[in-house]
Amino acid sequence: MLTGITGSAAYLVDGIVHEIRQGTVVWALAGQQHFLLSESPGFDMWVALVSSRILTGERDMPPQRLSDVSAAPLPRVLSPEACDQLHAIAVAQTASITAPTKAAGLRLWLAQAWAHWQLAEQDAGKDAGRHIHPAVTRAAHIWRQDPEKSLKEIARDAGLSPGRLGRLFKEQIGKDVVTWRTDQKMRLFDIIRSRNPRLSLTTAALDAGFGSYTQFYRAWLARFGTHPNDRKFR
Repeated sequence: MLTGITGSAAYLVDGIVHEIRQGTVVWALAGQQHFLLSESPGFDMWVALVSSRILTGERDMPPQRLSDVSAAPLPRVLSPEACDQLHAIAVAQTASITAPTKAAGLRLWLAQAWAHWQLAEQDAGKDAGRHIHPAVTRAAHIWRQDPEKSLKEIARDAGLSPGRLGRLFKEQIGKDVVTWRTDQKMRLFDIIRSRNPRLSLTTAALDAGFGSYTQFYRAWLARFGTHPNDRKFR
């Protein structure tokens, strides 16, 4: 489950792109493929990764998996008051110092989010999203895991020409293949550095899939306009 706080983004759930803005709640159930496609500057969101020990099947809790419901829950936009309440609960939950209080806070947050999501149906309507080609979904997913995978190889597996897949990708994702793959390398670099801040920039860049530090630095400078050491990794 995730909810937008500031900015906007595009989020992919099982081959459907949903637009996220402030107050949008998205449920991704067990068994669904989902990830962030793009985001505006300043985009931020709460993300809850919840185990079955928390979601125990009570009626006030959201479903665990697709088989528990007739259709996947669609994103809905909550009222500002509901968003403020959820934000306050999330802040308090993250400040909890014991496992039981953290679990209690998370359960309260989920129950309130589920209740607000259901109440939002009449006001916010349903966002059916936009469907994208299965080959585009697969390519985006593969490149998130391995940005060095070739377009030719992915296109061959999908039964498309590289040119056709490249055009579909840009039309439906909004970025060309080169830009998307560079974005994923940046994301991996961010993850690597956040996990090991003492790792050198060169090692982290190479581990993320860049061919050289120079290639990485040029891409970084074009994106952020600052030196990599100036970024605070979370």
